[in-house]
Amino acid sequence: MLKMNVDGSFKCQDACGGWGYVIRDDLGAIIQSGWGRKDFACSPLHMELLACLQGLGAAVQLGIQDLELETDAKQVVDAIKGNDFRLSLVGGLVHEVKEFRGSSVLLKGLSQAQSLVLISAPNQITFKSDLRWCPMFSNLKTLLLNDYWCTPDDFSALACILEYSPVLAKLTLELFSEGPKYKVEMKGRCNLMERSAKISENLNIVEVKCQVVDERVLEVLKFLCTFNISFTF
Repeated sequence: MLKMNVDGSFKCQDACGGWGYVIRDDLGAIIQSGWGRKDFACSPLHMELLACLQGLGAAVQLGIQDLELETDAKQVVDAIKGNDFRLSLVGGLVHEVKEFRGSSVLLKGLSQAQSLVLISAPNQITFKSDLRWCPMFSNLKTLLLNDYWCTPDDFSALACILEYSPVLAKLTLELFSEGPKYKVEMKGRCNLMERSAKISENLNIVEVKCQVVDERVLEVLKFLCTFNISFTF
């Protein structure tokens, strides 16, 4: 997995800033780096997002499909994973960065696994090629995902993985909190007679773990109900 570190700086009195990125391989060797100056900048977030965009553009030109972005700017992570910045001054940049973003981690390289734990740390964002190229997980029987895979826009990442896991027997979702202990653990029930054709016929264990059942968790539960997976709590 290649990694990209990004950083941005902003000088308020001059309304300008700088951006930079470094792409490294798994041994830490630099594959490519870039930096630049931006006049008429509006905020530190503006420059951080510009660094992301420039780095992702460079990765595409290099033919890189799997890239993990690391940033120490929590606001950048929140902007890319959420929808709060759609109407802000940097909303256009956020949208462009999201265009590069898939919602999967190491999918192609792990496609033959029988058991997977796929999570993303709070300050890590993984970019992949379009999920239309999601591989088939022909042997996958147990799968654990965190909320990174359950974004409420359309749940396309979660839907894709479920659809391409034909022998999946157990699914666990750990949502919007850090374990290992959770206050709420719910078990889903698959209706055998009305099971969706889009999920594995072997799926008989669905677990959802969280600290509190809030609106975000309810959205995930409602989405799972579209596959005729029901919950009681």
